[in-house]
Amino acid sequence: MELNAIKLVTIIGPKTIKDDIIALFKAAGISGYTYGYVFGGGESRLKGTEAGEKENVQFAVLVHHLLAITLMDVIAQEYFDKEKVIVFEQNANVIRYKKFEKVEYEA
Repeated sequence: MELNAIKLVTIIGPKTIKDDIIALFKAAGISGYTYGYVFGGGESRLKGTEAGEKENVQFAVLVHHLLAITLMDVIAQEYFDKEKVIVFEQNANVIRYKKFEKVEYEA
């Protein structure tokens, strides 16, 4: 079994950006991603659903490191000034790396 280095990019933001993020993935040739709805609190002092906790969407996508940088840059430029969005990457290892080689983003 051969492990190959790849990046796991996580994006968390208001559920209103879901369709835009999916469109971004499709434009980048990314066909595989995971998303779900998450809740949390922080600087906005959200303490629970009764206190107005906001529903967010969280995406996870595995991509090679250059595409991870590009995705993070696009998210920062498009959303950081208008929405509360978090984006980060982590190192990961995959067995079937060839699944991820064909993806390229054309800005």
